[in-house]
Amino acid sequence: MAKRRSDKNPRLGCFAVLMSIFSLVLAVRLLSVHIFQRDKLVADAASQHARIVTLEPERGKIYDRHGSLLAFNVPAVSVVTNVDSIRDRHAVAARLSPIIGLSYESIIKKLRKGSGWVELAKKQPVNIRDRINQLNLDFVGCRDDLVRRYPKSKTAAQVVGFTRSDGAGGNGLELAWNEKLSGKPGTAIMQRTGRARLFSHPHYPIRLPDHGDDLVLTIDFRYQRIAEQELQRTIEEYNAIGGSVVMMEPSSGDILAIFSSPSYDPNHYGDYSKGTWRLAAITDQFEPGSTFKPAMLAAMLDAGYKKETDIVHCENGTWNIMGETIRDTKKYGDLTVRDVLVLSSNIGMAKMAMDFDNRIMHQYALDFGFGSKSGIELLGEISGMLKHPKEWVPFSQLTFSYGHEIAVTALQMCAMYATIANDGYYVSPRIVKEIYHKGKPVYYDPAAERRSVIAKETSLLMRDIMEEVVTRGTGLNAAVDSLRICGKTGTAHVVRADGGGYAANRYISSFGGFFPKNEPKIVIYIMINEPKGGYFGGAVAAPCFQRISKRLVELEGLNYFQERQPSGVFVDNGSFGLPNLVGLSKASAIRTMRLHGLEYRVYGGGELIVAQEPAPGDSIPENEFVYLTTDFNYALQDSIVSVPDVVHLPVRNAINLLRQRDFSIEIQGHGTVVRQHPRAGEQVVAGERIQIFCKAPI
Repeated sequence: MAKRRSDKNPRLGCFAVLMSIFSLVLAVRLLSVHIFQRDKLVADAASQHARIVTLEPERGKIYDRHGSLLAFNVPAVSVVTNVDSIRDRHAVAARLSPIIGLSYESIIKKLRKGSGWVELAKKQPVNIRDRINQLNLDFVGCRDDLVRRYPKSKTAAQVVGFTRSDGAGGNGLELAWNEKLSGKPGTAIMQRTGRARLFSHPHYPIRLPDHGDDLVLTIDFRYQRIAEQELQRTIEEYNAIGGSVVMMEPSSGDILAIFSSPSYDPNHYGDYSKGTWRLAAITDQFEPGSTFKPAMLAAMLDAGYKKETDIVHCENGTWNIMGETIRDTKKYGDLTVRDVLVLSSNIGMAKMAMDFDNRIMHQYALDFGFGSKSGIELLGEISGMLKHPKEWVPFSQLTFSYGHEIAVTALQMCAMYATIANDGYYVSPRIVKEIYHKGKPVYYDPAAERRSVIAKETSLLMRDIMEEVVTRGTGLNAAVDSLRICGKTGTAHVVRADGGGYAANRYISSFGGFFPKNEPKIVIYIMINEPKGGYFGGAVAAPCFQRISKRLVELEGLNYFQERQPSGVFVDNGSFGLPNLVGLSKASAIRTMRLHGLEYRVYGGGELIVAQEPAPGDSIPENEFVYLTTDFNYALQDSIVSVPDVVHLPVRNAINLLRQRDFSIEIQGHGTVVRQHPRAGEQVVAGERIQIFCKAPI
């Protein structure tokens, strides 16, 4: 029987083996992809379709003590593009150029130079977003941004500072407090389409940014504006090269105004020289001359070395001593210690200082704050120059007594006058009052230093003497009717830049003072650098002090500076009726409450009373509180604002309330407000003129 032929085909067997091997390899590959390389591949895919975006925090705002905005943010956009993905750079540049305000060539340069996502234009107006979207350009879009604005322009510019193009602080508080103001950025993972459009995805996490802190300053914008205007007027009148003014509340150390000329507009800081950015009141030093005499006379009186009635012979205006000559502007003979200061005799001061212990002189100068930084919350402050007595020559002790051989800043001088005004207590100056985070107050301790320099009795005596400087001495031009002012004039030579003596015919004119005498509320120090056509402090700086003081009286009302407490009214049953506190400062309202033994609660973080309960004149039930409301959060961020209700308020209170919110005011009559136009609650443009009609009580 013939053997059967096999049905198996060798080629089929080979094919089956190959397919088995291929299946095995494929299975191994799939196993590797799905198990061992899964995380990496998922991450690679995600990176192609997702992008981590930084969420920029909003920079904190800056307010004055009454809530007036000094720095805030305006919404803006930045135009961005992905240069690796766009196909026709020339078409993109040509279509974007007229919208973003950059030349065609500038855009092309950026497109060629960069890679990935490139920022073509920063901080553009938000209305260009729609125009760019209408172009329908692939890989071109807008990113939300903020631009910093300074609504007060040049006012307080050196204090507030500015932010640079990258959003970081560049000067002033913007730089010194950059970390607090900046906040912390957040992150978001965004889904990316094939055309590079970004959108959020519910499964992608978002960490929101922590917005920056808001700063409330001790500065009073109204006072600051007055100080700047009057200092600049004096500088222009005398063709001076510059000057500084510092205004301070003596009891708290609060800086109410501080300014140096020349200055700049922080909205356009690049258009000004860097020298205008500097706050010379804390960065520049000078010899103070006779405005330093109150410190040394206070030291002599406080140490018991001299009495105000002691007699000093002033050599008829010229004294040759130690090979040097000291001169007075007039030929004085015998003067009392009191009149040595009132009439500003250099010879009298030098004679008193000759036998005074120079170590005691030096220590009092240190205690008054000279030779060290005050610690104010600004960058660039210098300590001035106060030599140790070991470095003095014998003649130094004499000239030191009338403000030579010492270098000071305007801030240090203002703090010295504040010490005399504050019953002899030095309180270190501060310029940041409060900090808010997300609308809530944050504990802030400025580490203010408070120390006793001279006894209260010495302070009171010095005030008596310094009042006479203004009423019958060298400070006559600082006087204001019905206002008790204490002060001192000063004139000093400019020290040569190389330190080799004094420059010929170049002077520093100054005046320091405070008021009212018995309850000082305001200290002002003025320094004019190299005036021409006149240089004595009494002729140049004192009139500037007078004009500032008069305008403050016009602003606040004379009663504010008359050392009087607001009184309550008594209703028919003999119980106490609450006075009208709306429009008063928080401090004044609290003093009124304490004066009458009333319990109270204060709400809000502001410095002006805007509402009270019970109403004025109402009797106050026993064991009940008086509720006072303040607020600084009404600052004008929008152009439309609501008119406050000032009817039934005393005219001064109404003026405070309206001016604090930057309204202009037209007043008819006097006494109590009986009618206003526009009416309370009406929406008007910021800065609108408000008419108030007043009637005096019968």
